[in-house]
Amino acid sequence: MRRSTDWLVIFALCLLAAPAGAQPAPIDVEKATVLYNEGLERRDAGDHAAALDLFRTAYARVPSPVIGLDLAREHLHFGQLVQALAIAQAVVRLPVAPEETEKSATARAEAARLAGELPKRIPKLRVLAPPGATVLVDGRLVPSAELGGLAVDPGKHEVIVASASATKHEVTVAEGEVRDVSVAPPAPPPSAPPPIASPRPSYTLTYVGLATAGAGLVAGTVTGLLALSYAQNVHEGCAGGRCPSDLGDDLRASRTLGTISTISFATAAGGVVLAAYGWLRATDRPSTPRVGAAVVPTPFGVSASFVGAF
Repeated sequence: MRRSTDWLVIFALCLLAAPAGAQPAPIDVEKATVLYNEGLERRDAGDHAAALDLFRTAYARVPSPVIGLDLAREHLHFGQLVQALAIAQAVVRLPVAPEETEKSATARAEAARLAGELPKRIPKLRVLAPPGATVLVDGRLVPSAELGGLAVDPGKHEVIVASASATKHEVTVAEGEVRDVSVAPPAPPPSAPPPIASPRPSYTLTYVGLATAGAGLVAGTVTGLLALSYAQNVHEGCAGGRCPSDLGDDLRASRTLGTISTISFATAAGGVVLAAYGWLRATDRPSTPRVGAAVVPTPFGVSASFVGAF
């Protein structure tokens, strides 16, 4: 009861010294005193979380240097340097009562010492983000004016930067540290590769085959007709199975031309095959190299060659 009575006296003195418009209601003074005393008991018992809540509620009802200093100290206990600095600065700005007690004056002086010491201990984040980016630190939207030196508590923090895309960074800072969080502009999406031009089809084999087929057909036809003509002369000149000696040349010419005609027609057939093969190769080009062989008969023999696409 002694502690409660002392604080009622202190708050009464504050009421007498404060301007009329700023005087808290007596009921607030009484409730603040109860909350503050309970906070002291919780703190002494080691329950700092409860003490912090009680001091905060009491200070909100009746701001006083003594309550404010204990509230700042509880924030320091939890490593909340930014909040402790804000409370210490607020205590320093409280109006001084004409009859302020020695305890209040001592608390005000201690708060002033903390207000001068804490800025050196508070770490800062410098977020180097693209222009116009949205930055959130621990879920709080950060104005662009604070990105050059955002005061944070020591420990781990989450930085989210959203522009064309969102990136998340986890940063851990110690007391007094200044840490740069560099966020590069998002890389442009990869451009589509230029279209690969399809190779123009080549009909060379088709043309060669058609030319060969045409030449073979003409040669076979001409030599065939000549062979038939010589054979007709031999047939007409021979009677009873006996042929005059002057028809021997015609007989040999008929046989020779017949052979040439047969080879020429075979050459024409080979040309047709080569032309068809060339057409198929030109209209259906494979993705992998193919090699083939072609055998082409000619009037002078048989020709073999390799054909393919590479």
